[in-house]
Amino acid sequence: MRWKLVDAAADLEAARLLAYRAARLIDEGGDAVLPAAYAKKVATEIALRRIVDCIQAMGANGLRADYPLARHLAGAKIAAFTDGSIEMMNERIGAALPQVFGTVG
Repeated sequence: MRWKLVDAAADLEAARLLAYRAARLIDEGGDAVLPAAYAKKVATEIALRRIVDCIQAMGANGLRADYPLARHLAGAKIAAFTDGSIEMMNERIGAALPQVFGTVG
């Protein structure tokens, strides 16, 4: 169980760093489109995966109304579909792959 929490903590830190990088570029007036796409894609996928892990760690209690996990899971799922879905982020990142890795294909 501890390892799942360690994975959640490490993933949260990675998502924060991606978000901070995009925010720094925005603050500096730089081009943050691609870093923001990475941050949204990764953070949303992490949130979905790790909230499910937390619910599982709590067993049936994880879905009880007195704990906010089910509400957080619904919020993370909504974030995956709106305001730039994960699929849209994949398209944005995919379009930039030649710039990131050179010629792809």
